[in-house]
Amino acid sequence: MNISNIYDYIDEHLDEKIGLKSLSLFLNLTPQYLANYIKKETGKTFKELLNEKRSSSLGSKSAKTFNITVPFEGIDKFTLPSFWNKLINLGYASYLDNAYFYELLKKMQDEIGFSYGRICRIFDIISTYTIESRTIYDYTLLFKIFDSMIDNNLMPFIELGNKQLNINLSFADYKNDAFMSDSTEYYSSIIEKLPDFLYSCINRYGLNICNKWNFEISYHYTRSDDDMKEFSMYNYARFYKKVHDIIQEVGLTCKIGGPGFNDWSEPKNVHAILSYLERENVCPDFFTTYLYPLVIENNRLSLSLDENLINKRLTLFCDTLKSKYANIEIWVTEFNSNLSSRNTLNDSAYQGVFLIKQMISCAHLNISALGYYLLTDSALRYVDSNDILFGGWGLFSDKNIPKPSYFAYYLFSKLMEDVIEQGDNYIITSNSITSISGLFFHYDHFKKKYTEHNVHPSDLDTYENVFNSTPARTYNIVFNSPPKGTYLIKEYTVSNCKSSILYNWSKINYLPTLSKTDLDILKETANLDVNMKITQVKEDCPLLISVHVEALEFKLIEIDLQ
Repeated sequence: MNISNIYDYIDEHLDEKIGLKSLSLFLNLTPQYLANYIKKETGKTFKELLNEKRSSSLGSKSAKTFNITVPFEGIDKFTLPSFWNKLINLGYASYLDNAYFYELLKKMQDEIGFSYGRICRIFDIISTYTIESRTIYDYTLLFKIFDSMIDNNLMPFIELGNKQLNINLSFADYKNDAFMSDSTEYYSSIIEKLPDFLYSCINRYGLNICNKWNFEISYHYTRSDDDMKEFSMYNYARFYKKVHDIIQEVGLTCKIGGPGFNDWSEPKNVHAILSYLERENVCPDFFTTYLYPLVIENNRLSLSLDENLINKRLTLFCDTLKSKYANIEIWVTEFNSNLSSRNTLNDSAYQGVFLIKQMISCAHLNISALGYYLLTDSALRYVDSNDILFGGWGLFSDKNIPKPSYFAYYLFSKLMEDVIEQGDNYIITSNSITSISGLFFHYDHFKKKYTEHNVHPSDLDTYENVFNSTPARTYNIVFNSPPKGTYLIKEYTVSNCKSSILYNWSKINYLPTLSKTDLDILKETANLDVNMKITQVKEDCPLLISVHVEALEFKLIEIDLQ
């Protein structure tokens, strides 16, 4: 046997699902012997060798080239909207009081700096005592969470709807947490506890701080007649009115929003619920909606093959509302790329590219917030998986390991205030003629097979089976008339094999458990990939930068005059 036999086999079957087992059968060898032979001859594991071949194959496809010319002076600018880091979903209150949460909260605010943290079902962690016929509420656990948020410059965004936590194991199966499900009972409990809670918050934090908080009262949209009878739009409007009046009566002027619209089969139905609110003489201070790229086909939920569905739905929602409420704020309080919290797409570079695509494409819609769901996988851990990663929605794993999706936010935070050039797949910003940053990404949509099924780690071994495999892109950027001197150029890269905890985990064959020491080592290997170089620019000469972006890759370029 010669190593060339192995290379020939891989080249011939590159577009197929190749495994060590199939190769060993072809060569009439045991998988163990073959794995050792490949490692000895190449210094790589079989999986590393296969990924290298596939990357080379993708790179050899004819890349699309884009030429961009940017002047250093006389630039037409507009300010980068701040909606992208206005809101982050922290999750359910009962899962937040732990060391991991407080650690990542500080990291997130130090590195990104969100304005609001959305928390659901805060009253689930309030203890109730009766002393001499007097009801006493204990807010210790909740105030511990609020204290940490406020200390880290993150204001509470409190969701008061009867929102259930569903851990979606697949597109059809989910595990529902044991929360109170009867909406009438739940809302009655809120009305009973809310005045004491608000007075306690004012006493602890002061009116000035509490007036910066936001409340959302969402309505549970459903196609079920039984659910509609149980808690109708009329009942929702009455509850909204009661909450609105209680907040005003205690002296707060904070904003109250709703209704968490998610009925995309009938987008104009948002006017129906607003008409009920108008009858109660109230109107939300801001309108809220949830955005997931889901469609119903053959009575089954599936992901849409339209990669621009989120943007189209948000555009429709904005147009529908602003035809009647011209200056109203619109908050997307939840959005994500898919339904399942057991989908490896959530752990992969795909999720990071998806996030950047949405943040750039929504920049022109004049929305107030685009709130990603969810910060951490900690509430999504379930007995179905002991793995280090299990496809959760979090920006962090439940062991606080950042995923490519977190790096998407981090790199977006490094963009500067003034936008000087923007295209469908890039944005270039500046805060002076000597400091520029540009973010470039290459989104690739998944194939139909994965619109109804979870992507598993082994599926990503064969990239072309999951995604459309569009050609790479090269951006040749000419900055005209820059100041002469030495420029430091930093390139941050996130892809399927760079800055990816999933990729590094794959190199140890997805071992389900690791010691804390080994887990820390694995975490270190997935740090953000950064390359630095310098270039000299002479007087009256342009600054030339070339950025090459493969499918499902995103890069930030920082250019600074030294």
